[in-house]
Amino acid sequence: LRRVLIANLLQWAQQFTGVNAILTQGPAIFIDAGVKFTGDKGTDSLIATAMVNGCILCSVIAVIFAIDVWGRRFLLLLGGCVMTVSMTVAAVVAKMIYDIQDDPAMADTRTTYAYFLVGAVCCYAIGFGPWGAIPWVYPSEIFPMDVKEKAMTTSVCSQWVANCAIAFLVLPQER
Repeated sequence: LRRVLIANLLQWAQQFTGVNAILTQGPAIFIDAGVKFTGDKGTDSLIATAMVNGCILCSVIAVIFAIDVWGRRFLLLLGGCVMTVSMTVAAVVAKMIYDIQDDPAMADTRTTYAYFLVGAVCCYAIGFGPWGAIPWVYPSEIFPMDVKEKAMTTSVCSQWVANCAIAFLVLPQER
């Protein structure tokens, strides 16, 4: 029972890191922040989102190589700390952007803040790496062979239920 709870709670914790909100709302966040790379708002937001996705990909690949060296627990704690700090920075920067959004004299400052916001979200994505990989790897390691199929089924089902719950929680915020 303890192992089943750990496997299921890891999946729920993965979903409640907020990664789906960042991935789905990222382009809108970056448009509102005023990110400028090319001058086209849509393209600029997609470039920033691609940078975030690239950071997640690189981080998950790095975790694959580091998981047996540094351990699952340490990587999860490290990733959680990185995500917490970077989202705190992102929140502060977003508030600073919001405070100067209507001031035309602060346009250059707003653009600089927007770059800091992209950087903070990219740091968040790097911190998500352990949370992207370990909840999938760890359950397959902790169950004995005679119950692995059923236990893994509960873990994966739990992940999809959590994903659905997040989708319903985040969607109303968009409106």
